[in-house]
Amino acid sequence: MSSRLFDTDLAFWLICVGTFFVIQLAALHYCRRIVSGRGSELRKEIALTLGVVTSSRATCEDSKTMLTALSSELITRGNASLSLVASFTEYHYIAIISALASGTLGGIAAFSISSLGWGGSNQALRGFFLGCAGSLSFWLTAIQVFKFQETITKHETIYATCANLLSELRFAVLCPPEKDDRGDDFNLCAFIERLAKKIDSLRSIGVSFDGSKIGMAKMESPR
Repeated sequence: MSSRLFDTDLAFWLICVGTFFVIQLAALHYCRRIVSGRGSELRKEIALTLGVVTSSRATCEDSKTMLTALSSELITRGNASLSLVASFTEYHYIAIISALASGTLGGIAAFSISSLGWGGSNQALRGFFLGCAGSLSFWLTAIQVFKFQETITKHETIYATCANLLSELRFAVLCPPEKDDRGDDFNLCAFIERLAKKIDSLRSIGVSFDGSKIGMAKMESPR
């Protein structure tokens, strides 16, 4: 009776769909417990903070306002990029773990089906294989479409640039040099103007997608 129960169309679809979702939920649970918690701690530790942005060389109110605005923008953009790096790293982990689990379990199912033959295997085993294969195809496609690593790299660069520019701004405010990079006498207004131009290149979202990768993955049943 039990063997016939596992060789029905209902068993095929229940195990096929169930396998797909169980793999996703297991990977999501692992990442939430392990990756997300540690990522939140690191994000708090390396988040950019305001600090000192006033200078005795800021001779007019406009210069002081501009210093505050630039430092606030650097902090906002840097921390936004840091949050995106943390989020996309978590998504990338989920995709990789799901793909690895799907591939491993699907390989075991394929080996079993190959040993028994497609006709000799029951519907439950076929459904398990199809669920694993569908999950593997889904996550491999997701990795290519959402381009997690490219987005992470972009925002790591933006965060590092914001952190460096903020350090440069604080140094110019607290310990202004006698000469600037060009060898001329240091001028705070000129420095603010150059810094504002550098920030222009950071004003981008930088999230990448590639819809052309959808449907590229292929799935074949074992012979």
